[in-house]
Amino acid sequence: MKSTVVPLLCCLLLCCSVMKAQTVFRGVVLDAVTKKPIPAAKVGVTNQGVGEITSSKGRFIYRKYHQIIDDSNRLEVSATSYQSLEMPSEELRTILHKNSTIYLQPLTIVENKPVASPRKVHVLWDASKVTKFR
Repeated sequence: MKSTVVPLLCCLLLCCSVMKAQTVFRGVVLDAVTKKPIPAAKVGVTNQGVGEITSSKGRFIYRKYHQIIDDSNRLEVSATSYQSLEMPSEELRTILHKNSTIYLQPLTIVENKPVASPRKVHVLWDASKVTKFR
């Protein structure tokens, strides 16, 4: 009996510590005006690497194991033609391990031009032409 209690207790403590060292939240990103889902919205937490992209129904599941939320982290949500959203770590902690709904405001049109215009991408060197015949 004594020999099984110690390994079981160690296993329980290990599981508890692993469960604490993770960032997990899920939800849906919706248009604030139409309440329709926003596909391909980017959801991420600063300083935690690559984020998630919402599905065609606007849903996402953000999982980062061995990551915790500290005071310098913020939730960042962005999508084309919408105003980006930033949430400080205090608010971010309230949605951990819960389903949440995030609303993004559409960009306004000024003089028939979008407020935020897409950036141009410049290719400095195309490696595919050089390595084509190797």
